[in-house]
Parts: sequence; structure tokens; C-alpha cells
Amino acid sequence: MFVPKVTVRGNFAIINLRGKISRQAIIMSKLIRFSHKDFSRAFEVLKNFLVQLSGLGGNFALVLARRNGIIDCNILVNGNFRLEKSLQNWTDSVASLLEALYGLSPIEASAVTSDISDSTLFLLPQKVLIYKVYQDIKIHELKKHALEDLRLIFQRSPNEYEICDLLRKELLMKYFWKDMSEGDIIIFLLDLGSIASVIRNTNKKLFDSCTKLKRRGLVDKKTPEFVSNECELKFGLYAGKILDPKSLTMHENLKNTSELNISVDVLHSFFQKTLNLALLVLGRQTKSLLKKRVMRSSTLLRVVTDSDYNVTVSGSLNTILSLLVAIVLIFMASKSVTMSCPQLDVSSGATRGDIHVGWQLQGCERVAPFYMKIEDLRRHVLILGRTGSGKTRLARIIIEQLLDEKNANIWIFDFHKEYLDLAQSGYFEVYEPGTVERPLCLNMFESAKEEPESYSTFLAAVLLETIRLKEEEVTAQMERALSYAVWSTVTSEEPNPKTFLRKLFDWCKSTESDFPAAMYTFYALTNRLKSLFSGVSKNIFWVYRSNIDVERLLEKNVIFDLSYLFKRNLKREILLLVNILMRYLTMTLFQRTKLVGDKEPPKLLVLIEEGRYLIPWRKINSTIETTAIEDFATLARKYGLGLIVLSQSPYLISSDIISNAGTIFLMNSEIPEREYSIIDDELRRFIQVMPPKQAIVKLSTEPTLVHVEIKHHEINTVSCELPSRAESLEMIEKDFEDCIREFLY
Repeated sequence: MFVPKVTVRGNFAIINLRGKISRQAIIMSKLIRFSHKDFSRAFEVLKNFLVQLSGLGGNFALVLARRNGIIDCNILVNGNFRLEKSLQNWTDSVASLLEALYGLSPIEASAVTSDISDSTLFLLPQKVLIYKVYQDIKIHELKKHALEDLRLIFQRSPNEYEICDLLRKELLMKYFWKDMSEGDIIIFLLDLGSIASVIRNTNKKLFDSCTKLKRRGLVDKKTPEFVSNECELKFGLYAGKILDPKSLTMHENLKNTSELNISVDVLHSFFQKTLNLALLVLGRQTKSLLKKRVMRSSTLLRVVTDSDYNVTVSGSLNTILSLLVAIVLIFMASKSVTMSCPQLDVSSGATRGDIHVGWQLQGCERVAPFYMKIEDLRRHVLILGRTGSGKTRLARIIIEQLLDEKNANIWIFDFHKEYLDLAQSGYFEVYEPGTVERPLCLNMFESAKEEPESYSTFLAAVLLETIRLKEEEVTAQMERALSYAVWSTVTSEEPNPKTFLRKLFDWCKSTESDFPAAMYTFYALTNRLKSLFSGVSKNIFWVYRSNIDVERLLEKNVIFDLSYLFKRNLKREILLLVNILMRYLTMTLFQRTKLVGDKEPPKLLVLIEEGRYLIPWRKINSTIETTAIEDFATLARKYGLGLIVLSQSPYLISSDIISNAGTIFLMNSEIPEREYSIIDDELRRFIQVMPPKQAIVKLSTEPTLVHVEIKHHEINTVSCELPSRAESLEMIEKDFEDCIREFLY
């Protein structure tokens, strides 16, 4: 594992690598914005910068890499010295020059952290496949009509600055960076010492020529800065691909790239287009000689510190320097065309609040803090984003700050054990349905705080929906039998699953004279319900008594660990369990007649991961058909309940949840149709390629959209062993099938 010594200085990360003989330093910075409104000034500043930097020695590199949907432009300067003092002096001088560059030019760099997971530092140890084209280029005099390909005809020969301005307007906004796919990289590498050597040799020739001419009295003391003598310089220009270490066996030479899904033609295109565009900037006539093409695998660190340059260019010194600056401009201009960041307003109201979520962005730059208010939680929160976009991270930020302030109790329905580390602190009780270590037993026929008649209607509807989820047929006769058995069980003195089977059998038996197929209805229903009362689910539903008291749990923080059921694909059982729990919760709260004001903290916040499994989209014909979670979202806000739902897509979850969500985080996701009126086409396109840990947010308390970066948050991924909870459970002695046989025989 690559673990360098990293120090941070302003906008730079300084990486020190020490060997037995020499000491090496790499100064890295990540470009975040390049404003090319004044290309002429940028061209001149960059040329002077390269000349001054060449006097210090080392290597200069620019790396374009498309990662997580966006293109990073990384600036690297590498130096190698034997003495520590020499290395320190070089580091200070290079850092000063870079700071001066950012101060004088339309270039802005971002702060680089010392965290190796930072996107800039993360690149260095990555394995890459590099495509090199070895080529000699001879640059001749200026064309008179350099930009005819762009249909821009000049009456005179344009200078390089005019060409740059026209290039910006006509070509850069339409160029090839949009064709870069995930993992593509383009590298420009320059030996600064060779530039200094060429300048010294050229100036020596100039001095010698001027001395001879002066002796003859042919010139005065004013001479051109650079002589027009021919000189030669080498630099590196490579295209490549960041490789998955699991899919590659490293070789010195790689010929076959089909198995790696890498197109040599695409890599060659990136190389050729970069070089051709730079030559077009110069408007010079050129003559090229292709020598060979090489494909090699290596690490990016080795590539940028290597001296195997593949392009040899000859011409006047001024022309060569202009070519190098043109390539640098092309790389830097990628930060202004690859992804148009939204220019959304900064919400002054969101700069303060109760929960610090991250930062508000303008043009993808941090400009102000971003806070949520307690009222936003009361009006429910919907977090939409594809896998890896940062949904769970955001939910953890909200939850942990609520725990620190003790503003509300929290229930979490966890599918992947992502929140169990919170239980180690003692904040949470944990129930793991289906297990005997932390059991959750639920007698679904107990009506708890609700009137038996209304609860039996709810339970019958949920059971029928559970059966239909398995795409099994439910006849009208089966609906009548099930509804009667549920009602008679819930209203009986001993409401439990065994009583339910008895009531169902008795009803079918009593109607057999009028409906000969009545007993077949009994067999069909018991077959469809068998999975709920046997196997793993037996530990949950096949009980005389529930082992939870919702009234008590309302005052507790609870994690319902559903991973045991989810891994066994018991999604129907999860849906049934959670709906009954939420029904109990909602009805218990309705017993509390005191309503809660909007600005008061929620009494209970419910977090639902994987919303598509608990509140899936379905067609609802009437309000009677809504689930307990949908009722919760619609009614419970007045009673001090908040809801946070996470989902990958708005089209996988109930429309009632979307309609009742006051705050919506859109994190690289599809956009709900009801939000189309406030999200234009440009912003919609940006959301589709938005990098992780960013979101477009609509707050319930602020009448505006905000572009937000979610702050960094450490999550404890170490597996934790929680203690078992010893309980005396009232399980039904006989199995489900034994009870049926008892009724039949």
C-alpha cells in the first residue's frame, strides 16, 4: 500500500519520498476553476511561469483523470536531490512560484488534504495502462490562414493571442473532454531542466552571434530576446486508463487490451487531438514523423517521475515554448467545459440552524455553511441517490447530531448493519428479527392501542397485499374468508395465530354446504400464509405474545436490524413486520391528544433505509389502501414524528412519500416529476453526473434550491459483537403444519 509522508501547505500537498541515496518531493495541487475570459493574459503568464520554473529543475506534469463522473485536473511538480537542504530550498521556491501563478492568472486551485483518500493523492499509487506514441514534429513558419477549419478567415496573419481568443470561443467548448469515460487519463510531462538547457544554449548562440555582428558594426545593442536558430526539445504526452487491480496481471508490455475493455483507438484519439489542438493554437505548418507506439502498465507515480519522453519537437525557442503553453492551456481549460456547475443562489437562512450538513456551493466552490433546521425534520426528509452517492453518510450526519443534542428519539430500520456501531455507545436498543440472540416477536393479531374493528381491517388488507407481492392469485372467496378470520381473531379473547387458523377453518367448514369449494379456500390460504408462520419467520410471528411495548419504545432509541431477514430474501416478511410496527406506533401517538408545534423538536424520528422494500410504488385506488408508513407520512407530523426515507429512485417508492416530503436531497439521481417545474433542463443534466457527496437540496423552510457538498464523516466499519438479550418468549408449541393437521383430523 502506497503510504507517503504528506504535508499540507496552503493549496498544495507536498509528498516526500526518501530513498537510500536521494530525496524526492512531489508538490501537488488540484485545479478547480480556469476562467478563460482573458486567454491572452493567461498565455503570457504561463509562458513566463514555465521559463522561471525551468530554472529550478525537476519535472512538471498535468494529469487529467475522469473519476466519479467529473474530470480532475492535477498539477504536479517533482524534484530529486541528494541533500535535504537542497530539496527544501527547491520545495519553497516551487511553492512560491505556484502561489504567484494562482495570484496572477485566472487559475484557482483547491486545498489538498493530507488524507490519502483525497481524490488528488489517491491517483498516485493507482495502476494505469499508458499508451505512448513516439513522434518527431518539425514546426515551420506561421500560416496566414491558420483557422480556416473553423471558417474564420483573416485579412492578415493572426498572432498567437488572437488565435487563443478565437479558439476559446469556437473550439474549446465543443472539444473532446466530454468523450472521456470513467477511468480515462491524459498526461502531459515536461523535463524542466531540458527547457533551461535549451534556453541557455539559445542565449549563448544569441550572444555569440551578436558579438560577431557588433564587431562588424552591423547591429546595435538592442537585440531580439530569442534568436531564431533551430532548437529541439522532448516532452511526454500520454493517454491511458486507470485499472482495477483485481482485473489486471501486471506485465511490462501489454498487447491485448480487449479483455480489459480498453480501446487503443480511443487512447490514440486523445493523444492526437490534444497535440493537434495545440498546434492549431500556434497556427504553424508542421511536419510529423511517427516512429512507434507502445502500451505499458505502471503506476501513475512512476509515469510522472519517469524521463521516457515520447514527443520530440524542433523549431524556434519561442515557438516551442508557445506549443508547451498551448498544451497546458488545453489541459486547464478542461475545468471550464467538462461539467457546467449550477450557479444557484446562496441561502442566507441555511447558513445557520440546528444540524450542520456541509457547505453551500457556487460554481462547485464552497461559499457558506449549510444547516438544516428541526422544522425540516418534522416535515419529513427524502434522500434520493444512486449507490455510492453518499445517502447513508448524510443520514448518519443528521442522526448523530440529533443524538448529541438529545433532541429526539430515533428508530432505524437497518438493512445492512450500517448503524450497529451506534449501539456500542449504549444509545440504542437493538432488535434483530428472526434471531434468538436479539429477538423481536410480534403477535400481529393484537390490536394494541387501536380499536379491534379498525385494526382488523388494516391487518386483513396488509396480509392480502403480502400474498399478492408473491404474485399469487387471491379470489373473492379467499378475501372474504381471510377478512372474517382476521376480524374474529382480533376481537376474540385470545388473539393469536393459532386462534386465527381455528377461525379460518371454522368459517370454511361452516360454509362448505353453501360453497362446496370452501375447504379448498382454507388449503389455498394456509399455503399462501405458511411462509409467514414457519421457517425463520416462525421466530417472529408464530407467538402467543409480542415481546415489545411500543409505548415504552417511544422513549427509546431503537435499531431494527433487518439484515438477517434481508439476506434470506424474506422481503415480504420485512414489509409485513414494519407495517405492523408503524401502525402500532401511529395509533399509540394518536392517543396523545396534545399536538406538537412545527418549531418543536420531533418526539420521534424514523429512518428507513431501502425505501423501495418498505414503501414500494404501487397503484392506489383509495385512501383505504394506503400502508401504515404512508399514513405515518401523511398524518404523524402533527404529533411530533419525523420521517427520513432513503431510496435510489423516486419511481421505486410510494408517491405519497414523495408528496409529503418537505425536504428533498437529490444526489446523482432521477428527479421526481413533481419537481420538474422548479428544476430546469441544465440543472437536470448536472444532477445526472453530479459527483458523490454533493446534492441539490430543496428545504421545507427555505424557498430556494441549494447546491450542497456533504461534509466528511467517519463511519466505524469495524464489526461489533453486541451482547445477547435473554428473554422468556411465548412461542406457540406446535408447528404451523401440526396445527392444521389437528384441525383436519
